[in-house]
Amino acid sequence: MDHFSLNALVPVIAIGLVVASLSGLLDWLTGPSTGLLDIARERGYLPPYFQKVNHNGVQVRILVTQGIVITVIGLLYALVPSVSRAYWIFAALATEVYLIMYVLMFVAARNLRRRQPEHPRGYRAPALATICVVGALASVSACLIGFLPPSQLGHANVPLYALALLAGVLVIGVLPPVMLLRLRRPGWKTG
Repeated sequence: MDHFSLNALVPVIAIGLVVASLSGLLDWLTGPSTGLLDIARERGYLPPYFQKVNHNGVQVRILVTQGIVITVIGLLYALVPSVSRAYWIFAALATEVYLIMYVLMFVAARNLRRRQPEHPRGYRAPALATICVVGALASVSACLIGFLPPSQLGHANVPLYALALLAGVLVIGVLPPVMLLRLRRPGWKTG
């Protein structure tokens, strides 16, 4: 901003970044916990203890559990030598988990079109099979690339980095859904 003599805009941009970050944070907090509550009630994925809501309809017990898990993950910053390195690792981990979800969505879209071709939908994507194959391949490729440490991390041990990232993906992105699926009970359905 100094180069363009626009220093007066720095506070405006800073406020905009804070508002955008808080908006994203609120979305991250409410979206997954609300979706988890809905599916838990509909399919019995969580015990009734976690399905309870307060007088405002907020899933407090799920949010508290989410807060505990995020606090534990946040404490991992203390184990990594630099904050920028820790931030990169956590961002890469989140990206890997997202990419798994995208692969699953492409597979689900293709399967739904094949199994229920005449089901009425709000929009019918042309060439869905091609879109799904290209999207899934791109997501898998990006996932594989994510296991390579960037040069900004210095001389990182590539196998150790990839193994740590893979362990994180398994613990955060694979283990919880598998546990929810295996531990669900029909008696836990409330909706």
